[in-house]
Amino acid sequence: SDALEPFVESKVIAHLRANKKNVKSSAAAEDKIIVNVQPESVTSTLRDYQMIGLDWMVRMHLKGMPFILGDEMGLGKTLQTISLIAYLKEHVPNFSGPSLVICPLSVLYSWCNEVKKHAPSLKYFRFHASDPVERENQKNEMMRGSLAYDIVITTYEMAKAPSVSSLIRATYFNLLVLDEGHIIKVSRLTMFNCHWNSERKLTLSRAWSRKSAKLYEKSTRRTASS
Repeated sequence: SDALEPFVESKVIAHLRANKKNVKSSAAAEDKIIVNVQPESVTSTLRDYQMIGLDWMVRMHLKGMPFILGDEMGLGKTLQTISLIAYLKEHVPNFSGPSLVICPLSVLYSWCNEVKKHAPSLKYFRFHASDPVERENQKNEMMRGSLAYDIVITTYEMAKAPSVSSLIRATYFNLLVLDEGHIIKVSRLTMFNCHWNSERKLTLSRAWSRKSAKLYEKSTRRTASS
């Protein structure tokens, strides 16, 4: 703006300088860590890179944006997601009621075990049954008592069933989590979430994204310097 001062009006220079200050303030806010400590209800200790990932997910949630967490297998995407739900429940006003996790059948019970292991105070509901009678009982429980749960965990097979899909669409969820997002085709993903009521959407993927690489690199530098 200083170089332009001889050539433009003073009010334009003032506007440019004010805009430059706002950009710097925004950049500083982006660098400020929101999550300094892990949620109280998470009993497992989060690693440095998981805390960085949790901080980033909280930022995305507060901005009102859908987001993707892409990490290689074994780096704790499930734990970070559980921690996100726990953090939002503890720190965001009026954050109550269920979040919905949709996952392949192969990891359904793993999700349930991870919630019990890492955040036993969070109440979850496993919404999956092959027996017709049990499935009806679960549907009735969803209709009557879904607000009592923090997490509803179901499978893509269940979510595709017309009677279940209509029930899910009629329920408002805080967070919609699509696990194993790297195997979901775009058409299936659109079919699953375009008419579902959720405040935010999170996709988990084993694909190693640039964002994940930056988070991991940042965490390793922090660990090395400590």
